[in-house]
Amino acid sequence: DRGYFPRMGVLDRLWNPRLGFHVVRHMMGALAGAGSVMPGEAIDATGGRAIAFEADGKRMLLVAADEGASIVELPGAALAGMDTANARRIELGSGVISAADVSSGGVTVAADGAPVLIG
Repeated sequence: DRGYFPRMGVLDRLWNPRLGFHVVRHMMGALAGAGSVMPGEAIDATGGRAIAFEADGKRMLLVAADEGASIVELPGAALAGMDTANARRIELGSGVISAADVSSGGVTVAADGAPVLIG
């Protein structure tokens, strides 16, 4: 992270973790018990994007909002195959885990702008 031009890495010049550091840390923690992770499709949504994948046969979504958006409206097909009744929502910036309310198709993203993992 040294040089004339600033760079946006996971650590700043004083080795303090930035948001990206916490996103990677919480994503690794969420997938630590998964024996296999299979990539899926990219999903364009209103207000952001999502990436679908399967971890141990369970469908999960990594949801990221566009800049300035606070809600990502997922198409109904994105939630197909998910156990929406027992879905968890993990804010990857803070690590907060809560029940995911995805019945309406709308996913509220984290206030810090970090992606949200639904699964």
